Amino acid sequence: MLIADDERPAREKIRRFLAGQPDVEVVFEAGDGARALDVIRNERPDIVFLDIRMPGVDGLAVAEALPTTDGPVVVFATAFDEHALRAFDLHAADYLLKPFDRERFAQALERARMRLRQEQHQDDLEHLRQILRRLHRNTGGDTVERLVVEAENRSRLLPVSHVIRFEAARNYLEVVTGDATYRIRGTITDLDQILDPKRFARINRSQIVNLDCVEELESAGHGDIDMRLRGGDVLRLTRRYRDRVARWRV
Repeated sequence: MLIADDERPAREKIRRFLAGQPDVEVVFEAGDGARALDVIRNERPDIVFLDIRMPGVDGLAVAEALPTTDGPVVVFATAFDEHALRAFDLHAADYLLKPFDRERFAQALERARMRLRQEQHQDDLEHLRQILRRLHRNTGGDTVERLVVEAENRSRLLPVSHVIRFEAARNYLEVVTGDATYRIRGTITDLDQILDPKRFARINRSQIVNLDCVEELESAGHGDIDMRLRGGDVLRLTRRYRDRVARWRV
């Protein structure tokens, strides 16, 4: 925990409010922005209570200099309300307007704790995803067998055999199964390289289908083919990707 404020009484007030908090182990202090940045770099506090108007480097400049990932949660504590919008643009957990009482401080501290838990949870999930991406590939090659998807705020392992089709959606991919649609980060080109080509085929610029789910083929003219999938969706296999058909099971 770090208290950064150029006024000693303000630092002492926050320190008193922090006294007795079971999860507060160490409290550092800084009287200016430059010292605050040194403490953040060297001590890596989880939460920073940051005044805005300080000599030299002000609180907004301190917040702007913090890393976007793996940085502390910031709560601004200031006597000036005109900086509130800028503070929240910098993703502050809260904005304490002086003079504040113990109850208002407790609210800000709890908001900072919640933000910290959320960020730690996201870090844990990403670490888990990285591990799972390595584990859930075939041992004999580079094709993926299961995907990590989000369902009801949980990470779920989804066998690719359950997927009917994949579809590009800007920086994401929609993963369509028989009973749900999930969204994962990635591109259709990258996905095409890790799916088993005997089981999946890219049929146009934005879609990949599970070949086991193709029920009917019909000429659409000009070398294109309409494909009816399990569930009734009809997708277009374009002429550019017709060479994929030659690799289908015959």
